[in-house]
Amino acid sequence: MAVHQLIRHITVIVLLASVVWHAEFLEQTLPSNHRLFFTPLFRDRDQLMDLKNLVTCRLNSPGDSIVATGVPPHISILQHMHSLAKNVNDVVPQIQKVAPDVIRGVIDEIEKRAMTAGTVTRDGLEALINGCLEKSGLYQLVQKLEDSPTSGIQQEETLTGDEAVTMTHMVGMHSWGGRLHLVPQDFAFPNS
Repeated sequence: MAVHQLIRHITVIVLLASVVWHAEFLEQTLPSNHRLFFTPLFRDRDQLMDLKNLVTCRLNSPGDSIVATGVPPHISILQHMHSLAKNVNDVVPQIQKVAPDVIRGVIDEIEKRAMTAGTVTRDGLEALINGCLEKSGLYQLVQKLEDSPTSGIQQEETLTGDEAVTMTHMVGMHSWGGRLHLVPQDFAFPNS
């Protein structure tokens, strides 16, 4: 096939596809006695519907035999951006499911390396303090105080002045500000 015949063939296919795609618009816009409606294409409604199912309206794709010249390049870029946005929207829920596990894993690894290096971290310090309090029996003491029938507000109301100080010294606790503390109210860390 010669080049000009190939161009004519492709042009006729695109023209036919355009007429089929816009058939409803043409029927609404053109007068009913227009010559186009007396062609075999419009007289055989089944054939028109079959052809309409084959036609798609889209931007150029790789491998198309003809390229639209009136479509600005930014339209193609917008199409690619739309597909990227769709892909991102599909990936976001998966990332959100995995994120907590990844963050916990990173924190655990940092904690392991900090402990190996002898560096103090928040979780490491918290575990160390809880271990010390557990070994000292403080948790058991607090549990016994909470379980005793005279614990809570009633105990605070019944203890006054010297009795409260004596009671707190017996268990190694100090009472100030309406709460029990391990250190006296005037305690301060040394400056050096």
